[in-house]
Amino acid sequence: VLKSEACAHDFLNTFVSLNPRNPAARLGLALMLKEQNRKAEAIQQATRVANDPQTPQTEAEHAKALLKDWQG
Repeated sequence: VLKSEACAHDFLNTFVSLNPRNPAARLGLALMLKEQNRKAEAIQQATRVANDPQTPQTEAEHAKALLKDWQG
């Protein structure tokens, strides 16, 4: 992991912890984790977005599409 990727991951991880109901932040973190070959963690974040009843439909559908792709 490059230093800039680690900083971006730390930023997003902190942002998500401070804003746990922000689906866009969670999806961003999920995508970054997937790019870092941390698939299990990425799936966990996307699943939280997909299963949260407060998530707007567009983000929930995006999360479900990512999960379908990642889980085969």
